[in-house]
Amino acid sequence: MEVVNQFFRYRGMVNYFIAQLRGLRGAPMPEVDRSTFTVHDFESGKQVPAPDFIADTMSYFSEFQNEQQRAGEIAHVATALVASYFAYIEHVSVLLAAYSSAASEDGFAVSELLRESWAVKFDVAFADVSIGSAKSDLSLMASRFRNPLLHGGAGRAADGMYVEVLPDVVALATEDGSPTDQFMLWKPSLTAEEIDWILSRIARIDAALESHPYWVAVSAGAPSNFSRDRVRKALSAQRSGNAGQLARAMAEALDD
Repeated sequence: MEVVNQFFRYRGMVNYFIAQLRGLRGAPMPEVDRSTFTVHDFESGKQVPAPDFIADTMSYFSEFQNEQQRAGEIAHVATALVASYFAYIEHVSVLLAAYSSAASEDGFAVSELLRESWAVKFDVAFADVSIGSAKSDLSLMASRFRNPLLHGGAGRAADGMYVEVLPDVVALATEDGSPTDQFMLWKPSLTAEEIDWILSRIARIDAALESHPYWVAVSAGAPSNFSRDRVRKALSAQRSGNAGQLARAMAEALDD
């Protein structure tokens, strides 16, 4: 069986959301136009410019609203980034599995691998390659962000989970189940610090993935062939230290 390589499609999604995220975080906030603040003048019956003390108050709330809207938009893009990154991880894991000793074992089936979780796919792909903390980074990202934000898993404070603390009295609950103040409803689903953590971990995981001896072939768009002969050839080249040479040849063959 041969799996079509869609690396550019999946990585394109990841790169798009990273660029969107950085653009939003670096963009200046829109300026509040104080000239639009008016009050009703009862003598003339017309709208007139608001006095300074009223304009100051309206300006403050407009700036606050803009900041909250921007924070929410950034959080939404970051959530989309997490979703697209795990889709990307699943796809490249399947592609890299063709160069794994697991693919040479009796009973291995690509159709079954495709139904497995991202973690199982990842373990198969990197069964013969040491990539440091990449798996633990992904697991932490899944438990902290992917599962709660995309699958309703942990019940984050900003998700709006209510508990009844007294008869007919409800409050927003945190992850540990304790109630907190209602102002938490204003908070975005991801904080700036959490987004920084996600971006830094993605960069670290990317660096680990690129250390795979056949990454050059996969990232160039080479399809993954799971025939026993091709898998054994790839494993033999890896054991002899020639995996890089074979991977480059596969990548260059795409240009022919």
